Amino acid sequence: MPLARLHAVYNSLYEKSWLTTLNPALTTPVAFCDRPVSLIASCRLTERHNVAALIDALMTLAGRGLKLHTTIVGDGSERKDLIQTVRNHDLPVEFVGQEYDRNVLRALYAQADIAVSPGAHGLNVVQGLSFGLPVIGPHNDRNSGPESEALVHGHTGLTYDISSTNGLADSIEVLAHDSNLRAKLGQQGYELALERYTAESHASKFDTIVHKVYCGHDECVAES
Repeated sequence: MPLARLHAVYNSLYEKSWLTTLNPALTTPVAFCDRPVSLIASCRLTERHNVAALIDALMTLAGRGLKLHTTIVGDGSERKDLIQTVRNHDLPVEFVGQEYDRNVLRALYAQADIAVSPGAHGLNVVQGLSFGLPVIGPHNDRNSGPESEALVHGHTGLTYDISSTNGLADSIEVLAHDSNLRAKLGQQGYELALERYTAESHASKFDTIVHKVYCGHDECVAES
């Protein structure tokens, strides 16, 4: 098939009109002194989503003396074991279960400083960016979907090699200590989400493609 006939349409999650009502404080630097830096991970709690790697990273960071609070949104077959590991190591992690109400999710993300996707990236990456947070995740996870391309190292978040023992922990530590970098990456990610991953952008792209395919140009002339 000729490349000219291939068109990419980015997935969407929320309307731009709704996202632009977000509190600007989401992208305001938070001082690393008043409270622990807060992480959020929203995904299925299954082996392929690798939340166990996040718990391992939290244990490593606790050993380095870094104070963090983590909220995990989602449910799945590994939830029971993950909760037990958190209890065994007395980690400040809150499991809130699955949640699909976007206003509740917005409130949860508003309390966080960093979003983490430890495996099988999908719309959770877009979700984190849409709420103005930098995202951390592996750059070479074969279980991830196309939305993983929104996670660009040094632009919308930080990435690491999935085979690295301390890659996730090191990335979290970098952002935990640098509120200005968090704000910069979060703002850039938010702008990317508004540009590519909104319902309006999704619909507009389809509309453009339909016109090009059926009319041969960007706009069709309406029949009288």
